[in-house]
Amino acid sequence: MNNNHAVVKDHHKDKITPQLVTAASTNHFTEHNEHMAPIKKNYPGQKVLVYDLGLIQPEIDWIKSQPDFYIYEKFDFDEYPWHVRNLQNFAWKVVIWMETLQKYRAIQYFDSSIWFTQNSRPALLKKMFGKDKPANTCWLYYIKPAG
Repeated sequence: MNNNHAVVKDHHKDKITPQLVTAASTNHFTEHNEHMAPIKKNYPGQKVLVYDLGLIQPEIDWIKSQPDFYIYEKFDFDEYPWHVRNLQNFAWKVVIWMETLQKYRAIQYFDSSIWFTQNSRPALLKKMFGKDKPANTCWLYYIKPAG
C-alpha cells in the first residue's frame, strides 16, 4: 500500500460516527436506564448497542421494544475462555471492544454508570485530531473517575 492512500484514508476519519456501545447485567440495568435520557438528548438519531451480560427477560423485552434507540446483542460467553464469565475481572469488556470494532469500524464504549451531559463528539475530535496532541491517531482510550 502506498503512503498517499493511507493519508487520504486517515483524512476522512473525522467523518465517522462511532457506534455507541454499552453492556449491562441485571444488577446495573436500573442505573443504565437512568442514564439513557441524556444520551437520547445529546445523540439524536443514534442508537445504543447494548450487550446483555446477564439481563432477565423483562429487561431484554424492554430493550427490544425500542428498536429506534437500541440494538440488542446477547454476549456469547460460550465463545470465550472460562474467566470471561467473571464479570468482575472485565475481560468481557475487551472482547466487546474487539467484536464491535470489527463490525462497526468505530465505537464509543461507555459503562452503565456514565452520564452524558453533552455530546462528546467535539471533545473526541479535538483529542484525536486537534493541536493539543502529538499525532493524528485512530485510537483514544480515556478513563476518569465516575460517580
